[in-house]
Amino acid sequence: MKETIYLVVSPYKVERMTKNLPGLSRGEIPVKLTITVDEKAFREPVISKEVHIDDWREGVDIADVEFRGSVITEEEAEIIKQRRLEKMRGILEAQGFTVTEPETAE
Repeated sequence: MKETIYLVVSPYKVERMTKNLPGLSRGEIPVKLTITVDEKAFREPVISKEVHIDDWREGVDIADVEFRGSVITEEEAEIIKQRRLEKMRGILEAQGFTVTEPETAE
């Protein structure tokens, strides 16, 4: 048996569970769980598992961006893109690569 569910979690509790991607209120996050149960597991005793959700941003260098919502403007997206490209350029150049601008088609 395999099933996917979504838990809507606030800082205080699990607010609800649904089988479809849920709409969210402020302060809520969706947690997608895919549960697979082997056929042999359908017997006593009760199965117990613990799920720990870490901060998905930990270890991802996005400190240059402060997300305040789930939507950003085109201008913000362009700023983020340019910052990321510059960071990638610096990393590649530090490793000995030469980074050039792409040729434009005329």
